[in-house]
Amino acid sequence: QKIKQKFKSDFISLYARGRRIPHTHIFLIPTVSGDLTDRFFNALEKFQESPGELIKIKNSLELIAATLLDNPSI
Repeated sequence: QKIKQKFKSDFISLYARGRRIPHTHIFLIPTVSGDLTDRFFNALEKFQESPGELIKIKNSLELIAATLLDNPSI
């Protein structure tokens, strides 16, 4: 809330990163609607599965797992 007030932003984007060694960098980015960060994350939403699609994937994986457990010779 303090960052949001200080920078007069609409919201705060959180980005976490850490790859090569066990550690994490956490970035808190003051963001306003329509700026580069907002547009970037809005674009990512086009590539994400909806909750309904995720449930279908989950159900399919559960069916595959159950089939493999019932028929280990497959």
